[in-house]
Amino acid sequence: MRNHTLPQMSLPHSDDTKLFMSFVVVNLNSGTHLKDTVNNLLSQTCKRFEIVIKDGGSIDGSTDFLKEWDEPRIKFVVCGDSGIYNAMNQAVSHCDGDFLWFVNAGDRLSNTDTLNVVYRHALQSKSPKSSTLLYGDCFFEDRGYVRFGPKRISEFFIFRTHINHQAQIWPRSAFPKDGFDLNYQVCADYEFFARSLLQGRFGSERVIGLEINYAGGGYSETSIAHSLIEKERRLIQKKYFSKSKYLTYRFLSSLVHVSKHCVEHNFLMSRIYMKKNPFKKSRESI
Repeated sequence: MRNHTLPQMSLPHSDDTKLFMSFVVVNLNSGTHLKDTVNNLLSQTCKRFEIVIKDGGSIDGSTDFLKEWDEPRIKFVVCGDSGIYNAMNQAVSHCDGDFLWFVNAGDRLSNTDTLNVVYRHALQSKSPKSSTLLYGDCFFEDRGYVRFGPKRISEFFIFRTHINHQAQIWPRSAFPKDGFDLNYQVCADYEFFARSLLQGRFGSERVIGLEINYAGGGYSETSIAHSLIEKERRLIQKKYFSKSKYLTYRFLSSLVHVSKHCVEHNFLMSRIYMKKNPFKKSRESI
């Protein structure tokens, strides 16, 4: 896990009684990963948060530690669900924070001051808090690189990809009714991202210093899920982009893919790419 030391800054005046963040952790038989994540969240220097743990009925003992803890910031919800996105939707109804941050069991914030950085940004931002997505960077622990969020999110960016959901922080107002569309098995987070931003409901801001360590190993990374991901992404792209934009962006995406393939298969060019690419850096280059 990467750790940085961030400069301490004084906070602007704010209502200290208001709950800022609801961390949502969905769990099902995750072993020791859940406890690791909860300990990491509780270590944050900014204490204006709650942790909503939505468990689907684990039988591996992963939630046993919660019976021994007396932590008022933890809400533990146990009920059946049809999958991770249904579980995330269920958890939202138990959240009281102004913002929601969905974190997987096993993931960790990169620094004990990370939430404080997000809090300062939200207080100082001139954008409406109820309609602004905050996002940052994601460190892939199993692959050894950081995927940086772009300075701004363009239409073409949304067509090609999205911010890893662990690095997205949505205002509570983003989830009044619809939430994640359960018609998508593996791309409901991408659909929600595209729907919210392309329909003009929300703006977005990158938060410098917001980084989460992604443990990896989820279902969406398996070979079985790859073909389903491609199928669902195409359906989502056709849903939110006109035919002309869909064809144009798909052509441009293919050019980007071919260029990237050529670079990655040339040792010298790949080293230059890893140093210059603003969205991806290896552990050695940080």
